Amino acid sequence: MTPTVPASSSPRTITILAFAMLVLAPIVYLVVASFLKIETEVQAGNDVFLYALLAIAVVSPAILPVIGRVQMSNFKRSSATKMTPMQMLVTMMIVRIAFVEAVYIYGLVAYLVTGEMMNMLYFYAIAIAWSFVWWPTESRRQALLERLERT
Repeated sequence: MTPTVPASSSPRTITILAFAMLVLAPIVYLVVASFLKIETEVQAGNDVFLYALLAIAVVSPAILPVIGRVQMSNFKRSSATKMTPMQMLVTMMIVRIAFVEAVYIYGLVAYLVTGEMMNMLYFYAIAIAWSFVWWPTESRRQALLERLERT
């Protein structure tokens, strides 16, 4: 038996998840990083690692429209599924939020590898920009839900 989310609580659930994953968790990562004192012994390769991770942070949330189309296509094709459009909406929003939160985590990883707080803050700037792009507003939820219900 699959757990169901009442339709009335789904928008609230999405907002709570977005707030927890895109606001509270990054604050926790910053607090943890501020208490850690990292001394790196090996500097070789840190810059290459940092630039590669920065490129991934910039690009990965940009592919979310493609992932969304694949999810919607799979939802359309699987008529035997018991998933409602509202449940699919929640799933799609969680995927979007998780991709953006990953950028915050990349920042924490960059700090742990390089020992430079500024490197972490570069990722935070990128993640904040993506948070504005993918924040689950009511209008975005409604538009996505209408697209799912048309399928």
